[in-house]
Amino acid sequence: MSKKDFIIENGVLYEYVGTDKNVIIPKEVKTIYEFAFNHTSYTETVVIPESVEKIYGFAFAYCYTLKKVVIPGTVKEIKHNIFSHCTKLESVTIAEGVEKIDSGAFAWCYALNSVELPESIKEIGDSAFFQCRKLQNINVPENLTNIGSGTFAGCNKLADEDGFIVINGILFGYAGKSTDIVIPDKVRKLDDCFLHVSTVSARSVNSITLPDSVKDFNPFTFQDCRKLADENGFVIVRNVLCKYFGKDAHVVVPHGVEKISTFAFRTCKSISSIELPDTVKEIEPCTFLECRNMADENGFVIVRNVLYAYYGKKRNVVIPDGVEEISSYAFRYRRYITSVTIPDTVKEIGEGAFQCCEKLADENGFVIVRNVLYRYFGKEKRIVVPDGVEKISAYAFEGCKNIPSITLPESVRETHENAFKKCYYRVQIIRYGETAQ
Repeated sequence: MSKKDFIIENGVLYEYVGTDKNVIIPKEVKTIYEFAFNHTSYTETVVIPESVEKIYGFAFAYCYTLKKVVIPGTVKEIKHNIFSHCTKLESVTIAEGVEKIDSGAFAWCYALNSVELPESIKEIGDSAFFQCRKLQNINVPENLTNIGSGTFAGCNKLADEDGFIVINGILFGYAGKSTDIVIPDKVRKLDDCFLHVSTVSARSVNSITLPDSVKDFNPFTFQDCRKLADENGFVIVRNVLCKYFGKDAHVVVPHGVEKISTFAFRTCKSISSIELPDTVKEIEPCTFLECRNMADENGFVIVRNVLYAYYGKKRNVVIPDGVEEISSYAFRYRRYITSVTIPDTVKEIGEGAFQCCEKLADENGFVIVRNVLYRYFGKEKRIVVPDGVEKISAYAFEGCKNIPSITLPESVRETHENAFKKCYYRVQIIRYGETAQ
């Protein structure tokens, strides 16, 4: 092994170009960059020295020959998708000191059968061990409750004798065969994906019995459970309307329903009007997406002063006075819109409300509404977000590839976790006061 096998600049390992099976990363390395070992076809083991403090997402992704790795405690966070699709990875040891495992970190590591977690772990992100089909030994600290959605979905070797994958009171999956599912008392929370990656499809489930111990569940879990619908087409779980499968043009939501879930009426093209009881206290975002027949003469789908979608043809849109909220993705894919006038009555605008509205972009390619950056359509390689922007919305820079850096101004107070999704190849996010590496 030679130093020529490593492309290192200022303590950052950008790429490994060697062919050794057993790789020892030089002690001068402090950071391992994205895709540093991506698609290497020789590496079986990697020794990461304690000099390393940061490893970027996808650093070892698609390293198909990698079998074993030890992560030192100097690395506080195992970033997103670091080892995703390492299909021969069998064993992972994470040293004391590591505090977080990010989303998809070990997803699709089909051969992974053993993971040692330290007591220092405080958080495990979404889908961190998704579809690790051979995983049968993992010591999750008992006091760890901050575990993301889909973390152990598809890890059927972790199932108990009844087919339930339960980790620290969270039901992550079902590997049983019964279509009449009786959830055990040890479960306190249903993971969002528990029916979406199971041996029994959601559409074939006849009944689900929830114990009193279950205090938390995402209604979206039951969106595909058509057989759970009552005679009127409603799937209602604990006073939450999860999905509507009926075909009525005028829908009367039953009295007693307290909450209507995201996407509950999505793609219900037959609905032209809806009647809600006084018991409904909450309607989640995106509930009426694609319900075109509910639109008024101006193309707006408005329910209880919330604008859920726009299907009009005007390029210069004037939102009616009295609207108090614009729901998430309300104007998504309305690429023809050139301007939007928002009344003072609007107090809240959801994530991605103006995503894909390319003609709303300013001369520099930014779609900015009320100091929120919703999307970037420019062509600059080094992006500088304008001063005054206070929030970066979900998917604002999605798909912006081959961009060296994105500089954020001091005014930015909030950045959505998916703001830079699929915008990861050697992109440096420079926040106010920082300097480029």
